[in-house]
Amino acid sequence: MTSEQHPSQSTEHAVQQASQGKLNYDFDGITLHLTGDRQLQFDYEPSDMRVAYRRSTPSSWQDIISWMEKKGTFDNEFTPGEVVAMVEDLRSLKQGGEQFTDNPDQAFQEAHQHRGHNNQQHQQLHQEILAASAQGPNAR
Repeated sequence: MTSEQHPSQSTEHAVQQASQGKLNYDFDGITLHLTGDRQLQFDYEPSDMRVAYRRSTPSSWQDIISWMEKKGTFDNEFTPGEVVAMVEDLRSLKQGGEQFTDNPDQAFQEAHQHRGHNNQQHQQLHQEILAASAQGPNAR
């Protein structure tokens, strides 16, 4: 979502899509394909970070971010919410100037240490995505 978009406008669009039986939600450059059979939670485990490292073979934070944005939502190892949370955390590390590590377990620890401020910023939008998803095909 760009800074010009308002979260409620995006949510309204998502709810309209949900009423058509589909929910594609653009979250800050990541298209989430939300359906009843895909779990939506905004957290991830160390094993998820390991999978992201194996799939993206990164040499920088941006390598993992780019892979997650393009392919994360289509990978059966990740839920849409895990993709969003991981991208948020990795962007925070990159923007904070944290040195890249080739150790996924260390990356997980660093990402979770930096997530407090970032997640406060995104918490409202997470709730709106959850609400739109919960309405599903019966919306409106």
